Order: sequence, then structure tokens, then C-alpha cells
Amino acid sequence: MLEPESPEMADASVSDDAARPFDQNEEQRSSLENPADSILKLVSRLQESTERGFAEILQVFQEKLAFDEFKEQQIARLHTEVQGYKTDLIAKATRPLVDGMIRFHGDVGKILEALRKQEPSTLTPERFFKVVEGLMEDVELLLQQSGIEAYREPGNIFVPQRQKAVRTVPTQDPSLPGCIAERLRPGFEQDVVILQKERVAVFVASANLEGRPAAPKTDSALEG
Repeated sequence: MLEPESPEMADASVSDDAARPFDQNEEQRSSLENPADSILKLVSRLQESTERGFAEILQVFQEKLAFDEFKEQQIARLHTEVQGYKTDLIAKATRPLVDGMIRFHGDVGKILEALRKQEPSTLTPERFFKVVEGLMEDVELLLQQSGIEAYREPGNIFVPQRQKAVRTVPTQDPSLPGCIAERLRPGFEQDVVILQKERVAVFVASANLEGRPAAPKTDSALEG
């Protein structure tokens, strides 16, 4: 059979129960006693996080600068190489023409030297024209070595696609307008590309031919 508690024991139990909530409140108050410390800790963590973020951004930026610098160096190197290849190709393509011009220059020098040794009386217009024609033939040969051919359009009918009328010759013959009156200079073409049309003189109807006006003496009218 249980014995009843004594008054002293009951009082001690009550006093212990009353002390427990008091101790809990003390702990809560102690945790809230220094809010400044909590704020400092929060600010410190925020500062550390910000510094790490800025450090990462700075690292990425530096890597990007290094990559851009490397890329610019690569582009500059490729540009230099392309320019070198281009210069080399141009030099190889023009070398035959350059060599031919050098030979032509030497030939002209020899002709002049030979002419200076001749008596002035022997330098007739016919001989002069012959020398000039020979020089023109040398130029045509030089161009031919570079793939450029001189051409003279066959036939007597003016062909505006391949000929250029630089002069007109009036005529009263109704069958001659539109025909070639004189061939002045050859044309030049490379493969199927016309570099310069053949220069010719073309017959046009005169003003008194059956009362009709003369054809306009312009290249555009003749070439269409």
C-alpha cells in the first residue's frame, strides 16, 4: 500500500515543475539577447558569397579575353597565310606575261639601237610602218602566250556583239550600209570572254540616198 506524500515532498515537486518553464524562457531570451551578432554573421556570409561570385565572374571574363586574343591571333595568322598564297598565285599567273614584257622591252631596245645606226635617208615611212607592224605582232604573240587571242571577225557584215564601230563611212550604194568599210584594230578574247571588241569602220546610208536621211554616226546606234 502506497504511502501518501509528505507536504515537504509535494512542495518540492511543485517548485521543480515551476522551474522548468522558467529555464526554457531563459534559453529563448539568451538566444535573442545579441541580435547584432546574428546580423553580423549573416552579413559576413553574404559578403563571402558575393566575393566568390565576383571571383567566378572575373575568372570567366579573363578566360573569355584569353580566348578572344587567341582567336584574333589565329585570324591574323590565317589572313597572313591567305595573302601569301594570293600573292604567290598572282605571281605565278602573271609570270609568263611579265617575262614576255621583259623580252619585248629588250626587242624594242634592239630595234631602236639598230635604227639609230642607219642613215636618216633610209628611214622611209614605209620602213617605219613596217617596224610598228612588227611591234604589234610581237604584242599579239605575247598576249597569245598568256591565253589571250587576237581575232578578226570573218565576213563583211557588222556584228555589234563582237565589233565596235569607231567610224562611219557614208555611201549611196543601198547594199553597203551595215557592212564593214575598213578593219582598224583586232579584237581580243580569252576563252569565251571578249576583252576588247574588234575596231572597224562601217558603211552608213548617205543623206541623198533616195531622199532618206543618213543613219546616225554614233557607236550606240551601230552596235544596237
